[in-house]
Amino acid sequence: MKKKLMNFLSDIECDIASLFVFIMMIIVFINAMARYIAGLDAAWSYEIVTSSFVLVSMFAAANVFKDDGHIGFEYIVERTHGKVRLVLEWIRNILCTIFFAIMIIYGFEMVASKIQIGLRSAVLLMPSWIIGLMIPLSGILCVIRYYQGYFKKKKAEKEKESEAK
Repeated sequence: MKKKLMNFLSDIECDIASLFVFIMMIIVFINAMARYIAGLDAAWSYEIVTSSFVLVSMFAAANVFKDDGHIGFEYIVERTHGKVRLVLEWIRNILCTIFFAIMIIYGFEMVASKIQIGLRSAVLLMPSWIIGLMIPLSGILCVIRYYQGYFKKKKAEKEKESEAK
């Protein structure tokens, strides 16, 4: 059940990111054609594309953790063994968790302040907290995906060790 839920969430993340990449491509193409053919420049398109890019980037970052795809976090750890490796893994886990916690806490504070002052985007006059909400939500997704990838890797390592014996 838990695995099905995580796969379902992962699929939704990928589907949403894919949809927004498609929307970004269409908007950029239409804006480029309008500028080239009619000399029109749709300022609203920049806001939508920039906001969509934030969403896609954050979902992609979270999703990459699921498969342990962030090479920088593994480079040193993978080159050590025994207790040193275990200590480095825990340091990495703690630092990543602290980073994501900061991202979540300050992200929600940023959203609250944008709501409080009623900040809106320049062209579409969309409440800017909607875009800002991607930061703390992606922090939450990153924590989930980070530990999902970590435990998946640990399980694979244990299975590999048991097969070797």
